[in-house]
Amino acid sequence: MDYGMRIVNFYEHPGDNRYTIFQYGLEEHADHFQMLLEERKIPFERYLDEEQDPAVTLFGIENVHRGNAENCNYLCHAKYRRRMIPNRFLGVLMVIVTGLFVLLAIIGYLKTR
Repeated sequence: MDYGMRIVNFYEHPGDNRYTIFQYGLEEHADHFQMLLEERKIPFERYLDEEQDPAVTLFGIENVHRGNAENCNYLCHAKYRRRMIPNRFLGVLMVIVTGLFVLLAIIGYLKTR
């Protein structure tokens, strides 16, 4: 069952609009998401969809709990995310250079008034 490319990893259940499906491709992420759901006592159904290649883990959650489940989803992604700029020095340098450009833009604006 392929529903095309999605921006987020959750979508409305195709057969029952009372549920939202959360999809995880890595077992470690799915286990962490499950732990977060259990901590908040959010009822769910877990299913390993082996028909997809690679296999994905699906969680069915009632829409009544969707807000809390989305929060758990974001916490799970935050734990496993990679830094946009892995090198700390380059990240700080980029912030400084961006700040200088903004400062120059403000000075240029004030001088032309």
